[in-house]
Amino acid sequence: MLSHFGEWLFANLATGELELIVGGAPLFGVHFLADRKVDTRAFLTGLVLAGFMDDWSYREAAMLEHRRTFTGMPFHIGGGEMLIVDRGQFEMCGLGDTGAVLFDSDQLRTLRDIGVVCRDREAEYRYPDHDQAYFRRRLGDGICDDLAMMAAGARYGFDAMLGAFVMDAVDTYDKFLLRLTRGGYDGHLAHRIQVSG
Repeated sequence: MLSHFGEWLFANLATGELELIVGGAPLFGVHFLADRKVDTRAFLTGLVLAGFMDDWSYREAAMLEHRRTFTGMPFHIGGGEMLIVDRGQFEMCGLGDTGAVLFDSDQLRTLRDIGVVCRDREAEYRYPDHDQAYFRRRLGDGICDDLAMMAAGARYGFDAMLGAFVMDAVDTYDKFLLRLTRGGYDGHLAHRIQVSG
């Protein structure tokens, strides 16, 4: 389903307007998308924004750029990285819930060195030999996906909000793929959209 969405998306990047139908059905079976045509650029904007909203490097950059919240409090946001791991090595290390404890760069480097975290960017990783694991980089709350979608809509229009909604669905389905994508399929799509122009 996700690969068909990606193929459909990149086949239609140059069109001015998109009908949110793939293979005769609304995207991801969401019926309220069936009768909707969207401005392609706005829809892509929402896809990209939501595709990177969980990306740890963007969260770090946001904390450096915006030191304070609207109320003047220090701006801190929790987060982490979804990494591909060798399932056997991961289980043998007994790491448990890697989202519950912090991992710094040195610890992640060690896990790469001993083969727990996969490092080859060009390799194809598949379940059940490999899996995705969330490694927390900073404690604290993340972001509210619903509020992020509304913010995309408020800033870039309703079609951008629908793009963010669709990318959030991609992020949800990404947790259940057999073929794994480094950085998640949502981040992969967002990056491809940006480099495609």
